[in-house]
Amino acid sequence: MKSGNARQAMNRGLWDRTDGLSHQVPGSGGPDGNNYDPLRLPPSLQPTNVYGLDYTRFPRCFKIDIPTVHIYGIKDPRYTSSMQLAHFCAEDKRRVYDHGGGHEIPRTTKVSEQIAELLYWLEKTMEEQKSYM
Repeated sequence: MKSGNARQAMNRGLWDRTDGLSHQVPGSGGPDGNNYDPLRLPPSLQPTNVYGLDYTRFPRCFKIDIPTVHIYGIKDPRYTSSMQLAHFCAEDKRRVYDHGGGHEIPRTTKVSEQIAELLYWLEKTMEEQKSYM
């Protein structure tokens, strides 16, 4: 306790240590600096190489063609899989949200409201598609 390490560890969140991840977690501003938008896939992540997969080689008929919502955190050890799954879904029918945390979703009002908004969008989109059938 004298060195303060135990106290510092208590103040650190479970997902704050990111040095062992297979992807880079930059400082403030998200994956692409100040231009980062948590409601868009990172622009630096090109469809030709999404952690080893080239999505330009997959025909659209192989993609998931229903409305989808992808909620993930940049500090999650499974972030790379989240990006691959999101790219397997039809671009015009998917919504994404990076809550900025790890594997557990942060329990803040802002995050909860954003997730609720995405789920309302999903419900509305599914209802609209049902009426076309």
